Amino acid sequence: MDSNGLEKLGEYLAAHSVGATVDFFESAESTNALALSLLEERLAGSKVAGSFAVVAENQTAGRGRFSRKWVSRKGASICISVAVPISRQARAAESFTVRAGTLLCMGLRAEFLSDTFVKWPNDIYSRDGKKICGILSEFRPSRGGRQPHWAILGVGMNFDFSKLDSPLPGEISEICADLKSVSARREFTACEAAAQIVKAAVKAAEETENPAADLPKLFAKVDFLRGKPVCVSVGNRTLEGIACGVDASGKLALRTANGCEFIAGGEASLRTDKKI
Repeated sequence: MDSNGLEKLGEYLAAHSVGATVDFFESAESTNALALSLLEERLAGSKVAGSFAVVAENQTAGRGRFSRKWVSRKGASICISVAVPISRQARAAESFTVRAGTLLCMGLRAEFLSDTFVKWPNDIYSRDGKKICGILSEFRPSRGGRQPHWAILGVGMNFDFSKLDSPLPGEISEICADLKSVSARREFTACEAAAQIVKAAVKAAEETENPAADLPKLFAKVDFLRGKPVCVSVGNRTLEGIACGVDASGKLALRTANGCEFIAGGEASLRTDKKI
């Protein structure tokens, strides 16, 4: 099974002036867990100089939102987590997740002419509703003083299914797609795709403090759910309505029978049984 060549990501980022270093591993249980562990070690030793990425060719215990497993295949997937310092303001963490997913989607469109969208809050989907990237954001709050908060953006990307040594099971191929198959630009590398993830994380962190663009307007350009009937599970509640974009902090705007509600967190899914 072919390597993705991700061991060269650090060189690629440096050559393209992307402000993050890279720790490469052939295999890791979870890049998010490893990034958090490295962050704690470096903070304890006062060695953190800035953003860094942890990338692995294979991930054996990947996890997504709500403790779901993320399955990766060496050569066909990209498993990466990017640790970035963010503003100490509470609203920074609130908007980071949605902003990072939005910027990643826009980067994939711009660089690879990818037909991609964001399914709130931040997963990357194809036009026909198949998942390309699963994204999990985790936060390490400041421990006092002038230390920043830290965000870890973990991304599992289906990069190129042609690298698989056997076909995907039917139940997986029905709900997943790879980036290569939805991109008009056919020739690009895993390093280029991974670099878009790092760029999105770094830029999202910067924009949580000094937004360069209006998040609702940005998100509207890539919103997979906009105008569609959805169910949103929030804790033990289930809400139904029409998805109407996001507010400035990344909350989902949901038009219900009782008016518009703004929802932070939760899981949104399309309703296909009836119109609302």
